[in-house]
Amino acid sequence: MQLRAVLSVGIVLGLGTVGTLAAWSATTTTTSGTFTTGTVDLWLNDVNATEVTPLSVPLGSALLPGQSAAVRIAVQSRGNVAANYTTRVRGSGAAGTAVQLTVVVGGTISGSTCTGTPAVTSMTLTGSDASILGTRGPLAAGTGTEVLCLQIGLPVGASNITQTATGSVVLTFEGTGVASV
Repeated sequence: MQLRAVLSVGIVLGLGTVGTLAAWSATTTTTSGTFTTGTVDLWLNDVNATEVTPLSVPLGSALLPGQSAAVRIAVQSRGNVAANYTTRVRGSGAAGTAVQLTVVVGGTISGSTCTGTPAVTSMTLTGSDASILGTRGPLAAGTGTEVLCLQIGLPVGASNITQTATGSVVLTFEGTGVASV
């Protein structure tokens, strides 16, 4: 009987201690200060060119086999962060896919050709985008500029089907922000 009394007291004390556990807790939060995001904005020859409203540069007319035309394009960073850029090119139409492209970074125009050391030489264009020049830059935020001299030439052996043909050369410039320069 005494054994039962001792065991029942142990059970009562055991249940009592389980119910009396307690813990302290606290919660805190923090928030960042206000911040803004950067912008990458490439312009061409002081024009905010887009796919919808591209920059159009005249290359003349009546290009004959063996002749070329040249134009300079200033790639400009107008965003608030420095930018690298890449360039793709393709020909469009019968004349656009019959020409060859030469690119001189920083080149000048003499007559109908670009002067300087070519970064791309006599590249035959197709109707598909082709990467040229690799990654260029960085161009400084807001003011960075790099000039490309583009020379479009119709090869001496151009086919007769290019007579009176029309076409264009489409260059696509894509910028990416650079963390710091």
